[in-house]
Amino acid sequence: MTFKNIIAYSKYLIKGTKIEVLKNSSTTLYVYDKVAGTKKDNITLPIAAKAIAYDGTNFWILISDGSFKKLDKNFAIAVSYSKSAAIPRITSTARA
Repeated sequence: MTFKNIIAYSKYLIKGTKIEVLKNSSTTLYVYDKVAGTKKDNITLPIAAKAIAYDGTNFWILISDGSFKKLDKNFAIAVSYSKSAAIPRITSTARA
């Protein structure tokens, strides 16, 4: 699998000199050097994720059931957040 092919169907993060690419609904985070474009060691996540984000300190992953996991710098689950209730839709009222 090449770098260009992975970017086409995945979520990715850019951190320093690395690009980290998540294949959708996977536990594999592919790591590339963003300057040279060379592949580095992959990272295995503790659970399959649909999306990933990095807030500068922790990684956040979205799980297929709608819950979130906060991961520490070693990609271990630090905190789990269950799926929240749906937000009720507000409908506009007709003006007289």
